[in-house]
Formats: sequence, C-alpha cells, structure tokens
Amino acid sequence: MARTSLQMNQRAIELAGHNLANVSNPAYARQRLKLQTSIGVPTEQGLQGGGVEITGVEHFRDYLLDRQVANEQSVLAYLEHKQKILQYTQAAIGQELDRASSSAEGNAASQGVSGQMGLGDNLTDFFNSLQALSTNPNSQAYRQVVIFKAQNLSEKFNRVDFRL
Repeated sequence: MARTSLQMNQRAIELAGHNLANVSNPAYARQRLKLQTSIGVPTEQGLQGGGVEITGVEHFRDYLLDRQVANEQSVLAYLEHKQKILQYTQAAIGQELDRASSSAEGNAASQGVSGQMGLGDNLTDFFNSLQALSTNPNSQAYRQVVIFKAQNLSEKFNRVDFRL
C-alpha cells in the first residue's frame, strides 16, 4: 500500500509540474488526477484498505468557451465561403468593388475580364453619351453614339448574366 501511495503522489507531482510548465500556454487545459479507492485486501483482522489508485487524468476546459470557439469557426467558414462567392461575382461583373482587394479575382475584375471594360465603365460611357446628346438633341451623330453605347451596355449585362 505504501508503494502505490508513493507512486500516486509521484504522478500527482509530475502532473502539477506539467500544469505549471504550461501555465502561459492559452491552448493548454489544466489536468488533474482522477483517484478512487483500491479494492480492499482481506486479512485475519478483517478487510484492509488497498489505498488509492489512479483511474485517469481529467482535463479542465471551459465548455462555454469551447462551444463559442466552435461557433466562431463555423461563422468564419461561412464568411470565407461567402467572400469567395462575392469575389467570383466581382470578377464576373468585371468591376472591382473593393479597391483594396489583392486576390486574383479582384485583380482580374479591376482589369476587366479579358481586357474588357467593367460594367461601371460601360454605364459611365452610356450616361456620358446621354449627356452629350442632351446638349445637342438634333444631332444624328450623338444619337448614334447613344444607341451604340446602349448596345454595348446591354451586351455587357448579358455577358455578366451568363457568367453569374
């Protein structure tokens, strides 16, 4: 019985040292020995106690924090997936929506797909042609430019719709 008691105490001291060595590690969970009484030994005087035995090591973790971490990882995965979809949409539109974007999709979108102008550029050209026509409504040249710009804008919308 004395031998098992000393072994149990030695293991408890080792575990305490392990806990102290990892006190500054935020990912470490404190541990504690799980103990139970040993089976008694029958003797002439009656049942003699068998001391204490180690049944395992218990980890102290904050289950509320563990659940919160799991929830936040789920939210992170959702938002990363949503960001990826939005980047593909941005590239399909051919217009950089986030000027600070450094992704391949964002760079492709800022350049326009295959060197074409983005949707915003086509809209600007169309409204500029309408502005020019408003200064001289009788000009056939300005009317043709408006029609041409409207056709370009319509084709751009159709290409974006097809890619999306």
